[in-house]
Amino acid sequence: MVELIPQRGAFVAKPTIEQAHDVFEARRLIEPGVLRRLMATIDDVKHQRLRRHIELEADARKRDDKRAIVRLSGEFHVLLAELAGNSALKRTMHELSARTCLVISLYDAPTATSCRADEHEEIVGAIKRGDVRRAESLMLHHLEHIEQSLRLDADTEEADLESIFSS
Repeated sequence: MVELIPQRGAFVAKPTIEQAHDVFEARRLIEPGVLRRLMATIDDVKHQRLRRHIELEADARKRDDKRAIVRLSGEFHVLLAELAGNSALKRTMHELSARTCLVISLYDAPTATSCRADEHEEIVGAIKRGDVRRAESLMLHHLEHIEQSLRLDADTEEADLESIFSS
């Protein structure tokens, strides 16, 4: 999340609109594979960890804790990769989720503060049922929903990163 520029210093990364689209493209390519790998090894312990995470998200929504909602929404995707059992996928998802949070902060439309409440729940339901195709379809729709709700056009005003990170 920090760009190091030799002989200039460290700066908060500021993804361009093209880079924002790249993040979502990467996620659309990777996350269905994460789901397939996870669903090949899903057990009651892993399912309970997913259910607990869904409960934490619901609690944050009840409290209207926007920071927790955004953080937990990103952590859901990292948890999927962690439970899939591939450390490289987990690292990649951690970076992509962090970049997604930054993109949302920079290009956020009023309705895009986080994932819709029911989308993670539906994905977990498909995982529990062992419905790989449905889980993949739900994930792709979920990512599309987030990307489409952002203001990723050339006319978007430049975001004030100081105000985003100081609140």
